[in-house]
Amino acid sequence: MGAFERQLAAALHAPAPGSEWLEGPVAAARARWLAAPWPTRKTEAWKYTSLEALEAEAWLRVSAPASGPLAAPRIAGLDADYLVFRNGRFDAEASAFQPAPGITLTPFSAAGGEDREFLSRHMGAVEAEAPSLFADLAGCWSAEGLLLRIAGGARAPRPVCVVYVTDPAEAPCAWGQRLFLQAGPGSESTLIEYFPAGGAAFVAGLTEISLAAGARLAHLRLQHAAPAKMRHGREHTRHGA
Repeated sequence: MGAFERQLAAALHAPAPGSEWLEGPVAAARARWLAAPWPTRKTEAWKYTSLEALEAEAWLRVSAPASGPLAAPRIAGLDADYLVFRNGRFDAEASAFQPAPGITLTPFSAAGGEDREFLSRHMGAVEAEAPSLFADLAGCWSAEGLLLRIAGGARAPRPVCVVYVTDPAEAPCAWGQRLFLQAGPGSESTLIEYFPAGGAAFVAGLTEISLAAGARLAHLRLQHAAPAKMRHGREHTRHGA
């Protein structure tokens, strides 16, 4: 495996103190990650995707604590609610969102009883039903993430833009991206996931979307080209859930 050692990767990000409720889903993801065969060019799903770049660089580092405020990343001309994750951690100061009826935006680190129960019940279901190697790694790195819940009949007044920033640094780092969106019956919303150019990083991502009957969602992902940034992950949508 060379520079990308799977045991080290599995334990790189542990749930933060006070997030013991995440330990079960994280442990299950680690078991799947470590047991899964490593894909090669002979693996049909990876026939045209090489993982050699993971061996060429020492990605498995935790980023240093952020120093100083972050210039709030925005998309020019877009009026939206912005939720900013900096090196995989929620940055409240760089974020800006206005409460709206029926719309809740909750970082995992701020989840209360009901949200914790919901996430504990649903996290890992996708990976267990249809395993995906780097979705399982994102499950290992679930120390932080975002839960977006839209009540039945609610209409989000603005797009929700989730921004994933990596600080420039002398060495690359690795972090996880987790997002769970639950849209109730007849709701309407727009979700934008934005990866601006920044420091060198490997990102393991998993975005899960659950749409009830009649829910309408516009989902966009914007990524600025950055040769020193890699993202492997998965997006999964359930309809009529």
